[in-house]
Amino acid sequence: MDLELIEDSTRDIVVAELDTYFPVGPSYNTKHQLWVVGYTMENEEGEHGIQGKSQELGPSFITIFDAEWSQLQTIQLNNSAPAFRVMTQTEGDDIYIVYDEMVRQPYHGHGSNVTALVCRNQFPCCFC
Repeated sequence: MDLELIEDSTRDIVVAELDTYFPVGPSYNTKHQLWVVGYTMENEEGEHGIQGKSQELGPSFITIFDAEWSQLQTIQLNNSAPAFRVMTQTEGDDIYIVYDEMVRQPYHGHGSNVTALVCRNQFPCCFC
């Protein structure tokens, strides 16, 4: 099978003052015809990509879009603490979200935890 990019099919779906990154794939909910996209945003202007300053983690979000990619709602994850690599999956009325959060432990260096979050019965009432 040969895959081709459809001409003029790309678009910016999250436009913000700060750089956004780590969009690891959208989820489409066929029951409610909504897209869910997870991503991370830099902490301050120009941070991402600067050697010695750049961090993988920052404020992380999911954004809900309708079938035509009009933005409906954005939700910040991890109680506003930094996270990264936000992945989503939808099934029926539920959204399943997984992301990494950094753990800073004294004397033990850095590590990361993978956090799973389930938003039960969130469609369609909270996003439509």
